[in-house]
Amino acid sequence: SDTETRGGSDGTNMEFGDMKILREEMTRLKEKKDKEIQKLEDQRAHHKKELERIARELTICDQQDTYLNEFSSQLELKRSETPLHSRGLDTQLNDVSHFKVSNKRSLMLFNEQCERLEGELMQITKDLATCRVESQQLEGREKLFKTLLAGNFGASSDNSEDNGIRIAVSKRHELADTDPATLSGVGRFAGFREVLATSDRALQDIS
Repeated sequence: SDTETRGGSDGTNMEFGDMKILREEMTRLKEKKDKEIQKLEDQRAHHKKELERIARELTICDQQDTYLNEFSSQLELKRSETPLHSRGLDTQLNDVSHFKVSNKRSLMLFNEQCERLEGELMQITKDLATCRVESQQLEGREKLFKTLLAGNFGASSDNSEDNGIRIAVSKRHELADTDPATLSGVGRFAGFREVLATSDRALQDIS
């Protein structure tokens, strides 16, 4: 059998084959979560750079808008002072008007992009925080399984982690024993109610 047994701190024997598989699964999940964290960090850095670029573009648009308004005012004043030579000024004013429309369109586009990226960055930041917490939890569980398999179960002065593992293992077997096929092989089997009672008792102990 692939199942190993090793004595716990209280002298009881515990099955470790499944624990080893669980530890390997924890390691795999931790590696997957770390890759997810790296991906989110890359996305966060990219969004920050894009927002910086758009901020520069918005500054340029604002500067152009100020310049075009001032230049337009100067042309209007000059046209009022020299009405006989207004044809060339009218052409310039018309060009300035087109530039102002184009600049306003760019300004609106950059603002929309900025709003979208800020929303995405906020969500990425939230997801990143969640992933980091989950990664820490997986790392803690992985260390517990590693300690258990190394035979140092109960060596720490703080036995809360040991007790948690011991309860989880024993209740896992209790839950497995609630399978009707397993219970039917035992002399006294009260049916489905016994399945529910046993599983409820196990779940309450580990909650």
